Amino acid sequence: MENRSLSANALAKASGVNRQVIGNILHGSVWPDSLTVMDLEDALAAEICKCRSSRRRSGRAKRMCRPAC
Repeated sequence: MENRSLSANALAKASGVNRQVIGNILHGSVWPDSLTVMDLEDALAAEICKCRSSRRRSGRAKRMCRPAC
């Protein structure tokens, strides 16, 4: 977000993720689920989680996130 001068409000609008959820993620008070990560990645056009694609579910690729070591 900082590299793109993008506010939490702008990211929320672009991703469809609630602004408060984005704030909570940034502050480390919550851990996003994989669908939220996917929505944020799509809006940012960047990978924010080391993921691998698996089977398609409900028309969306289900990805499993691996925490950074």
